[in-house]
Amino acid sequence: MISLAALLLTQLAAFAVLTAASLSLGRWVTASLPLRLPLERWAFATAAGLGGLATALFLLGLAGLLAPLPVAAVAAAAALCGWRTVGGAAAPVAAPPRRRELALAALLVTPALVLSLYPPIGFDATTYHLPTAAALARAGRLELIPEQLFPVFPQLAEVLFAGVLVLATDVAVHTVQYLCLAAVTAAVWAAGEHWGGPRAGLLAAALWLANPLVHYQAASAYVDLVMTVFALLAAVAWERWREEERAEWLIACGAFGGLAAATKYQGLIWLGLLGVATLLAGRRRRFVAVALLSAAAAATLCPWYLRIIALTRNPLFPLLSQWFPGTGSRWEAVAGPGAGRAWAAGRGFGGAILASTWPPWRLVTLPWRLAFDRAGFSHQSLLSPWYLVVVPLAILFASRDHRLLRWLALVTAYAALGGATDPRFMLPCAALLAIAGGLCGARLLRRAAASPRDPGAAPVARAPRAPELWVTLLALALAAPGPLYACYRLARLGPVPTTRPSRDAFLTRELPGYELVRWLDDRCGGSCVLYALRAENLAYYVRGRFLGQVGGPFAQRRVAPLLAEPEQLYAMLSRWGVQYLLLRPRAATPPDPHFTARFRSLRVAGDDELFALRPGQAPGPSSY
Repeated sequence: MISLAALLLTQLAAFAVLTAASLSLGRWVTASLPLRLPLERWAFATAAGLGGLATALFLLGLAGLLAPLPVAAVAAAAALCGWRTVGGAAAPVAAPPRRRELALAALLVTPALVLSLYPPIGFDATTYHLPTAAALARAGRLELIPEQLFPVFPQLAEVLFAGVLVLATDVAVHTVQYLCLAAVTAAVWAAGEHWGGPRAGLLAAALWLANPLVHYQAASAYVDLVMTVFALLAAVAWERWREEERAEWLIACGAFGGLAAATKYQGLIWLGLLGVATLLAGRRRRFVAVALLSAAAAATLCPWYLRIIALTRNPLFPLLSQWFPGTGSRWEAVAGPGAGRAWAAGRGFGGAILASTWPPWRLVTLPWRLAFDRAGFSHQSLLSPWYLVVVPLAILFASRDHRLLRWLALVTAYAALGGATDPRFMLPCAALLAIAGGLCGARLLRRAAASPRDPGAAPVARAPRAPELWVTLLALALAAPGPLYACYRLARLGPVPTTRPSRDAFLTRELPGYELVRWLDDRCGGSCVLYALRAENLAYYVRGRFLGQVGGPFAQRRVAPLLAEPEQLYAMLSRWGVQYLLLRPRAATPPDPHFTARFRSLRVAGDDELFALRPGQAPGPSSY
C-alpha cells in the first residue's frame, strides 16, 4: 500500500505540473478570446497551453536540447508566464457548476486515473508512439529512426511524451492523455451550457464520459484524445465565430485545427472541412475569413509538416507515397534495394476508407457498429450505445436548430473521408455529438417540465436554471457505461504493479514475448540488435535496436517468406546488423538443419523462441 500510494502521488504530481504549465501558458495565449464560462476558459487555456508546450519542446528537439534541464526550464517558464493574466482575469459572467456536479465528474474519471498507473501495454502505444518518444528522449533531439514503424509523421503528442520521459517515467506519460480527457470534458460541458443551459452542459458531459473508449484512451499512451481536444475546440470556435463574427474565434479555430493536424493526419480532414464550412457560411468577406483561418492554421501546422517534407519529400508520409517520387529513397543504402518502395501505402489507405463507407448504408449503421461490433474493429474498446439515441434526436431537432444540422453534416463528412475506419478516429465526433445530445436532452426535459399534470393545470413557464438532484442522477446513469468499463479493466488487470518484479510479472502476463526481451536486455543491455517476427508491440521494451515492424524498410513481409530459406534469411539479417531473432509463435521455426546451422536457440518461453545468429561469412551490418 505504501508503494501504491507513492506511485499515485507521483502520478498526481506529474499531472499537477503538466496542468499548471499548460493552464498558465494557455491563459496568456487565449487572453483575447471572449470566454465567459469558467469551464470553457479552462478548456481553451489548457489546450492552447499543451500546444504551446509541444511547440517549445519541438524547438528544443531541433536544437538538440531535449534534456532534463532545458525541459524543466520550459515547464517552469510556462507555469510562470501567465501568472499576471491569471491574477488579473475578470470575474466570469456565469457561475461555475455546482460542487456536486464537479465532484461527480471527478468520481467518474477516477477509475481511469487508477488505470493510468499500469505500465503501457496498448498495442499502438508500445509499437510506435512510445518507441518514438523514447528514441527522441534518449537522443535529446528530433531524429529520424528508420527502424520505427513511422520514422516521421505528425508528432505533437510524441514530443509531449518525450518531454515527460525526460523528467519522469513511462507511467507519467499517461497524464498527457488524462489531461486531455479533462479538457474535452470541460469543453463539452461548457459548450452544452453555453447553447442550452446548465442541464444541457451536464448531460453533454455525461454522454461524453459514457464512452468506454474514452476511459481506455485516458489511461494509455495513445494520441487520440490529444487530437480530439484540438479538433473539438476548433469546431466550437468556428461555431462561436458564426454567432459573433469576431476574428478572434476564427483565429482560434485555425490554430486549434492546425494543432489537430500536427497530432494526427486525420486533423487535416477537420481543418479542411472547417475551411469549406467557412467558405459556405454566407458571411461577407468570406474569402478573407478563409485566408485568416488558413494563416492561423499554418502558424501551428507548418513547423511539423515542413520537417516531414524535408526528411521524406512527402507531406503525408507514409500515405500516398507512390504519388511522391523519392519517398523513402534514403533508406535504400540502409535496408537494401526495394526499401524505398516499402512506404507505398496509399492504395491500402484508400481501400480502407472505401471498405468503411461502401456501400453507403455502412455510414447509417456506423453508430451500431461503433457500439457493438468489437470484432469488426480489432476487439478494441468502443463507443457508447447512447449515440443510437442521440443521432435520431439530433436529426429530429435539426430543423429547428441549424447547429445540429451543421454538426451532423460535419460528422458525416469526416466519417466518409476516413474517420470511420477506426473508433479512435471518431472520438472528436463523439465529443461533438455529446454536445448535440445534451442540447436535445435539455430540450426534452424542458418539454416534460412544461407539460401540464392535468388538463386544467397551468403549464410551467420555464425549468429551474440549475440541474436538480434527479437530473444529476440521470446524468450519472447516462455516464455509467464508461466508468464501469474502466472498473472492469481494473478487475481484469489485477493489482497495480508498484515494484520492478511485479512490473515484469505483469508485462510477462500481458505481452507475450516480453519475458524473452527482458532476458535479452539483462544479458546485453542496449547494445543488441533484435529482429522480432509477429511481435512488433514489444518495440518499446527493447533497449537496443528493434527491427521487425509491419511496414517500412525492415518490414516483416520481407523476412517471413525467407523462414524456409535459412541462408537467404541469415544473409538479409546479417546485412542489417541483426544479432538475435525472436519468432512468435515457435511453430514458425522451420524444421530444417540448415536453419539450426545458422541460428542457435537461446531461450524458449511459451510459444515464443529466441535465437542468436551464429558467426559466419555474411555481409557486415550497414552503418547509419
